[in-house]
Amino acid sequence: MKTAIVTGATGFIGSRLIAALVRRGVSVTAISRRSSGPWPGVIRVVAQESDLSALIAGTNPNVVFHLAGISEEAAARKDPALALEVNGRAVWQLMNAVLQSGRRPAIVLASSIAVYGENRGTPASETDRLLGDGPYELSKIAGECGARAFAALGLGARIARIGNVYGPADRKVGRLIPDTLAAIRDNRAPVLRAPNSLRSHLHVEDCVRGLIALGSERGLALDGRAVNICDEHGITNLDLVSLLLAQAGREDLHPELSNNAQAQSVRLASAAFARQALGWQPEITLEQGLGDLLERSAA
Repeated sequence: MKTAIVTGATGFIGSRLIAALVRRGVSVTAISRRSSGPWPGVIRVVAQESDLSALIAGTNPNVVFHLAGISEEAAARKDPALALEVNGRAVWQLMNAVLQSGRRPAIVLASSIAVYGENRGTPASETDRLLGDGPYELSKIAGECGARAFAALGLGARIARIGNVYGPADRKVGRLIPDTLAAIRDNRAPVLRAPNSLRSHLHVEDCVRGLIALGSERGLALDGRAVNICDEHGITNLDLVSLLLAQAGREDLHPELSNNAQAQSVRLASAAFARQALGWQPEITLEQGLGDLLERSAA
């Protein structure tokens, strides 16, 4: 990979992806809704001002990483029409821009394991039915449909179904790990809205490695297909917060359970296909990742 375009460049995952590509010597064009960005030598493009088809034709990227969109379920519930616009229709527009450009880069679309919906038994695999039924889940499914439709026309579209990602620089309010870290810093008890929900958590650096692997030549056989980029080790929200408090030496901050009677939500997926097809698997354990966050938070 010598050249790449990254949309959603200033987002949590996008900014880390760009940094990793630059370290690998890749020439990057970063597309975002604003012009700011901490990447020396990276070409910055403001999305509203760009002719995407001409940009693709002019830069002739090896890979287009499409990370732009709404990544929070709460935001999608607040404005379902906007979620369908940016997570669904915008994907079709990107694919059409690539088609019209005359170039044929690999396209890596960031989707989510949320498309599977709830799973009470075996972690979801890529061949399972997509049972997600909320505005966020359906908007991601709409985007995947666009990717598959254009893959049938010869575009090298590959879908990354990403798990819950955490790591440095994720300070979004309403997310479990950033909120708990903020509570520790403020010397107050963290509040848990869904203590029994079961999730896995993927470090952002592992996520970035998975995206790059999917955009590599090894991912060529995956055109038109989806791959789970996720950790497989589930942990309840309550156990995760308790682990973080224990690592911080703050067992005195007892979590406040705002809705302890809420039914358990289970969303887990298997990374077996990623191991087989890409040779990728998470390398950073949850304990290691949380420990690093606590060190950074204390610095």
